[in-house]
Amino acid sequence: MSKEMEKVAEILQQIPSVLRALAQEVSASREQAADLEKRAKAEALVVEMEEKGLVDPDVPRHEKVAALLDSNDDLEVLAQAVQLQIGDLSSTDVDDSSADASDALASFLTNS
Repeated sequence: MSKEMEKVAEILQQIPSVLRALAQEVSASREQAADLEKRAKAEALVVEMEEKGLVDPDVPRHEKVAALLDSNDDLEVLAQAVQLQIGDLSSTDVDDSSADASDALASFLTNS
């Protein structure tokens, strides 16, 4: 066998191990990308929860994100639930004219 044929045979023998190594790298990169995407979703969800007053403001944001990532909860489902929440109403202004509407309703219900 010529030297060129020996080199080709040697290269061909290396192909399976090289392909396995590349497949492992691709798999690891996909896992890393999925982890980064999940972290980004958790961080966005925590920000939205903070804006709506749904979480303890005294707990640092990184701890809230870590808690979400450690949970087995589906972040998409949690995000939908947070979107449905109205948020903290304790600091909103109450319109005084609603008292008149309450009085009118009470009068109607009592027929007075």
